[in-house]
Amino acid sequence: MKKKLLCVTVILAACLIAIIANWHVDNTRENTKTRVHQHLEAESAEELPACSHKSSRICTHLPLVSIDTRGRQLSEKRESKIFCDIRIWDEEGKRHHLTDTPDIETASQINIRGASSRHFDKHSYRLEFRENKNPAEKKNLSIMGMESDCDWILYGPWLDKSLLRNYMMYNLSGEIMEWAPDVRYCEVFLNGEYQGLYVMTESIEVDEDRLPLREYDDRQTETSYLIERNRVGSTDDPINTFGGQAGYTEYELGILYPKALDMTGETRRWIIDNINEMEKLLYSYDYDEWDYGYYNFLDVDSFVDYALINEVSANLDAGSLSTYAYKPLGGKLTMGPVWDFNNAFGLYEIDPQDFFMQDSPWFFMLYKDETFVNRLISRYQSLRKTWFDEEYLMNYIDETIRFLGPAIDRNFDKWGYSFNLVFFDDPNRELRSYQEAIAQLKDFIEDRLEFMDENIEVLHQYCHESMVKSYN
Repeated sequence: MKKKLLCVTVILAACLIAIIANWHVDNTRENTKTRVHQHLEAESAEELPACSHKSSRICTHLPLVSIDTRGRQLSEKRESKIFCDIRIWDEEGKRHHLTDTPDIETASQINIRGASSRHFDKHSYRLEFRENKNPAEKKNLSIMGMESDCDWILYGPWLDKSLLRNYMMYNLSGEIMEWAPDVRYCEVFLNGEYQGLYVMTESIEVDEDRLPLREYDDRQTETSYLIERNRVGSTDDPINTFGGQAGYTEYELGILYPKALDMTGETRRWIIDNINEMEKLLYSYDYDEWDYGYYNFLDVDSFVDYALINEVSANLDAGSLSTYAYKPLGGKLTMGPVWDFNNAFGLYEIDPQDFFMQDSPWFFMLYKDETFVNRLISRYQSLRKTWFDEEYLMNYIDETIRFLGPAIDRNFDKWGYSFNLVFFDDPNRELRSYQEAIAQLKDFIEDRLEFMDENIEVLHQYCHESMVKSYN
């Protein structure tokens, strides 16, 4: 009997240790995959031998992209897509010219992308590489040192006159979270006309070299899936879940993977039921119960990191717009990947003295749990010593600017008139030079980190008994 009792005691102790280990916040955790920061790996213009040709000829140390739309006009209409020819020069360690032999030549489908940004003077594009002889067939290509794929985003900074926000935050997020889009700076020509500095960006999709989820099998009902929250009418396969029906969440939730045409009705209903089950629990009195609370449905670490990345950058759309989450088959719902930092770091909101993620869908309830808030605070304090270190971020900005070098001047030779346009109601927020844009970015980062250092513990107010008693 004593042996049985001892055995039971040992088993219970082991279970308790496992539970504690699961809740332990690993403040050293980070993505172990090698992340390439282009400005640190590639040679700058100063490090490459000078060319002997005339200065009027395009000569760039960055990858060079030329798009030929075959005489057709690109339209800002959302579903307007045309075929084009793409040429890319991306050999490392050399300067690139349009007269050089390209490293890549391919057909591609192209369309102007973005919600409001599709109406900017400087467009961003979505590319889908195709076989030259069979345009209906997609073609995977490795470009600029990134993993092979057919889907790419050519992001053209317009409102972000620092030219840095997406490049910096995708790279830093890729160090912190499981996956974030890979990025490379390049310069772009459209139908022979120079278009300025762009960021070639991996699109968010399920793939072995992007989000490596289990491939959908239509013989099975359960599946891995990828979902997005965005503006109403902008998702390809919108679904109506408990959170929206009850008024707890906003905007539109849609399924990105599996594709609607590939998915059976049973699987689609299973995904909806899976999200419903999570949301009903999350917005219930039992949301923080250990046995059947949200911890059993959500990858908490990913929600913590997602919240902090967007809080530090003051990316106000996060959680509500351009927001993604995915669930591995048999796993938990994971927050991310991050997306779209165009307006982060005070570009739209000048005051850095506020938190906002606690009001976002799903996070509204997570912040009511003291355990979640404690993990959030502990993780923030850890990241402040690494990727959120102020000196590191300032050096990151300066080193990227040095790397871009003359490409910055070429970009504003094309788009410099944007410094004279009116974008905001407050004239004090208009940036009239590249130097002002960099100063604004740096000042906001300093102010934001100072505010968060001094007030991060204030997040306890959202889980204080006086605030959550009506939810318990």
